[in-house]
Amino acid sequence: MERKYNISNTLLTCQGNSNSLITNNYGGYFAILPNSKYSGWYLLDAKQWKMKKIIDSINPIELGNQISTSNQFFSIRRQYEKGEDSIFTYNNTLFYNAQKTKGKIKLTLDNREIYEGSELGRTYAFKQEENYFVIEFRNAQNEQSFIAIKGIENVNILNSWREQQYQDDKKRHSNFIYWVYDSIDFTAKSNVVFSFGETLAIAKTRADIAFFHFNEILNFKHTSFLNSTPEFNKITYSKLKTAGTCAFSSLNSILHLSQV
Repeated sequence: MERKYNISNTLLTCQGNSNSLITNNYGGYFAILPNSKYSGWYLLDAKQWKMKKIIDSINPIELGNQISTSNQFFSIRRQYEKGEDSIFTYNNTLFYNAQKTKGKIKLTLDNREIYEGSELGRTYAFKQEENYFVIEFRNAQNEQSFIAIKGIENVNILNSWREQQYQDDKKRHSNFIYWVYDSIDFTAKSNVVFSFGETLAIAKTRADIAFFHFNEILNFKHTSFLNSTPEFNKITYSKLKTAGTCAFSSLNSILHLSQV
């Protein structure tokens, strides 16, 4: 698969896998790591200092094979045979740009703490509320949380559990068998937001703010990355410059985390 790294006016193209990771600068991240249980959307609960997994994957199912991954450091762009999408995260919302995506998109959930196994007793419930599609989650301890989604239509409830095996974790003799939940498929109107909240009111408020300020937040993420990242002007070798940008971006994420 083709891998692309976009840094200001520099584009580096190479061959590799689809793995990518971006952060929200507050301990949370979204990762595409198909062979790892740490793939998906995770958020940091700063009060309890725990990482919680929310979403396992978001995948368009009618665009054919993925042919490239473009890491822009503030977002991930995936190109397929028949279209493309892009993803970024900010605070407690996952932003999904589907302007060049046609057909159904599948949402797979795996709501649990990062080191929990696939325990029994996890349940999901669905509700359409005016301009929101709401997913309610309850764990085995009956603790409740919500995802409020805006920007989708033609929702189809899949309600299907399946076993997922992560080969990278198997190789290092860690727990590698989990059960993930194919929840719904849908079509996107254009931009889509997935907002997490401990209450329905919080999730819906976050979704409103994110949806109506989608482009502003995207521009803020882009500008913040450009303004904070050294240009490494003295480095002429593109691969070395990209390595420097990757290293700086990782350290910058840790710096923001220390301020939580």
